[in-house]
Amino acid sequence: MQIVTLKNTKASNVNLHQYFTENSLQIDPQQYFDITGKEGWFLGSNAEFKLKQKIESVGKPLKDWDVKINYGIKTGLNQAFIITKQKRDELIAKDSKTEEIIKPILRGRDIKRYGYEFAELYVIATFPALHLNINEYPAVRDYLINFGKDRLEQVGKTLQDGTKSRKRTGNKWFETQDQIGYYKEFEKEKVVWTPVNSEYRFATVPKGFYFSNSIFMITGANAKILIAVFNSMLVRKYITFLFSSEEEYAYASKETLSEIPIPTLNTPEKQEIAKQIEALVEEILVVKSAAKKSTPSTIVDTPQEGNLDTAYIETQIDELVFQLYGLTQEEIRVVLG
Repeated sequence: MQIVTLKNTKASNVNLHQYFTENSLQIDPQQYFDITGKEGWFLGSNAEFKLKQKIESVGKPLKDWDVKINYGIKTGLNQAFIITKQKRDELIAKDSKTEEIIKPILRGRDIKRYGYEFAELYVIATFPALHLNINEYPAVRDYLINFGKDRLEQVGKTLQDGTKSRKRTGNKWFETQDQIGYYKEFEKEKVVWTPVNSEYRFATVPKGFYFSNSIFMITGANAKILIAVFNSMLVRKYITFLFSSEEEYAYASKETLSEIPIPTLNTPEKQEIAKQIEALVEEILVVKSAAKKSTPSTIVDTPQEGNLDTAYIETQIDELVFQLYGLTQEEIRVVLG
């Protein structure tokens, strides 16, 4: 059997026969595919297939843990609802009550491995689930009106100036597009990740930070264990087993992550390994912590990516994650490639 992987190649711009001839590999289907039908088609070596089975036998899917998985805020018109620190301060100066519904927000590009960078942007958090009376927030009301109620009315039409109003919903003109009935989850510590350009990065974010819908979050127990496992070489390798993708990255959607097997900490040995992992994650967070305090009172030191190198700590975490999954030296060599 011959196989080939197309990498960002548009059929209209390439001779497929020539591309196949030059890039295909001859393989033994008995060696590279699960042909039993039990696991579906699996592209990889026999050793990789056995590793995949090992990982799945050791852990249970994230969705079966006591966690909640949600995505961020969809405003429908970011230029109106996401504001700078300067605009935030102006609105609060006009009406101190405004501070109740203005929250710090992170974008996908702000999420790094283990850390994040706060760009001092804020979201006007007029979630429909809050049932706000906008007249109680006159500074916000007047600010939003400047964008034109026609644009904010969610009727999904093109206006006379060529711009489009927001997608049709049953929400009021000043409310964000989605209900965000789980808005209280943003007030908890959470593990967040973002698939940016087919990459994925995981960070812990303290309570009080909100984020856009390009970011997903997990709230619940064992945050430091989860961030270590998801950022590990082992899980990066495992995700490549789930999709036909580039070797290093695969799209980490909510559905994908909910199926990742996480080892149960059901023995004293695993619990001790977990404590070591948590200590190393804390060490990384300390290294990445900024010296200055963020403006919002609910937010403490902001971890920054910067030029700080924590690879030596992450290597130690990788080794402990291997132990948590009970990998043999042969299986570790498969992960390391």
